[in-house]
Amino acid sequence: MTNPLKRFVEDITGVTTVEYALAGSLLTVALLSAFLLLSGGIKFAISDIASALSGTP
Repeated sequence: MTNPLKRFVEDITGVTTVEYALAGSLLTVALLSAFLLLSGGIKFAISDIASALSGTP
């Protein structure tokens, strides 16, 4: 009978799942960071466009 710990360490079938989970979480953090950084600039740009269209300085 094989040692269960040795079998667990040598088993690589779950590695792909872990890699996908890490990649997904990194992508989520990157998108959230980009959204938070750009949201202020987009808000001001939309406000400027609305002011220009309404004719108020």
